[in-house]
Amino acid sequence: MKVLIIGGGPSGTSAGMWLLKSGIKPVLFEKRTFPRDKLCGGLLTPRGQNELNLLNIHYNHIAYEPPNINISDGACLNLNFKNDIGIQLIKREQFDKFLADEYVKRGGILKESHEIKDIDTENKYITTAQNEKYPYDVMVIAEGAGGGLRKKLHQAKLQNALCLEYKKKDALPKEDEKSINVYFLDDKPGYAWRFDNRDETIIGIGALLDYRDLNDKFNNLFGETGKLKGAFVPYGLQPGQSSIRDIYFVGDAGGYVNSLLGEGISYGMASGRAIVDMIVNNNNSLDCVLRKNLKFYLSLRNLFFARTLSKLNIKLLKKYEEFAIYICKEFILRSDFTVYGYKKLLQHFWRYKIGRKNSDK
Repeated sequence: MKVLIIGGGPSGTSAGMWLLKSGIKPVLFEKRTFPRDKLCGGLLTPRGQNELNLLNIHYNHIAYEPPNINISDGACLNLNFKNDIGIQLIKREQFDKFLADEYVKRGGILKESHEIKDIDTENKYITTAQNEKYPYDVMVIAEGAGGGLRKKLHQAKLQNALCLEYKKKDALPKEDEKSINVYFLDDKPGYAWRFDNRDETIIGIGALLDYRDLNDKFNNLFGETGKLKGAFVPYGLQPGQSSIRDIYFVGDAGGYVNSLLGEGISYGMASGRAIVDMIVNNNNSLDCVLRKNLKFYLSLRNLFFARTLSKLNIKLLKKYEEFAIYICKEFILRSDFTVYGYKKLLQHFWRYKIGRKNSDK
């Protein structure tokens, strides 16, 4: 079976390594050369760590674990807690190259500086910018949210949010003060972040706003900085899989991003694993779990930001701060992809209540 992968991010290399484990040697095309930077806070939750562990990838030497976590609305709500659940940060420039090298080390074929110019779906071959032609039986598209192949193939458009980001190399916090900070915007679905990595702090913002409004919000929150880097990230209700036989979308290109937190690395890698299960075993169970999980977090985001409820939600979270921290840690951040839905959320509530009763005895 000839499998081509378009895009060398975590979802593409994950798909590549799962194909290699299944005895299929894919060809992966990356339009740039490694190392290359990408707008991304670099959040690695236990879900993402599990995806790396499933592939037996030893990555801790390139990861950093800040000691603190803060969830805030930028005003009255501040949920501060210790990072005792192992949330890590990585640098995408370093991380993506590391995964690409691992893919090649395991036998995968990598073609850097190879942008795809055209796809002939009838005769099943691609043409690169170098006018090289490659036939395929199956193609996996992992080119990110801003790639042009979805449009070229006449597939449904992704709902994307604009994100702006800046990397600070100076005035870094002390080691014991470093933290992972997520800020929910007050009037629009969206979020901002300040992630204190080992030797840099990444600040960014993403929302369904145009550049000028988003830039103003960035400056109001963080103050004026140097030149901002911008990119689109899937954020909202996303279309299903490709309608073209033997072509699949993974990662940002497929809309596999958590709409509440903007978490994309873990979902991207899991989508690569899910698509290989579909290709090799005709099993779409993991892909169904991922899509249901993403749909739930979209509904939770919409509920949280509902115009008539958002202020009430903030008041409730502030009043029941200890419970809110428990849900953030155990339900939203630590849980695996199968833990989603309001029924599971209620189960966590009762687990918390029982734990409180036992501790009070």
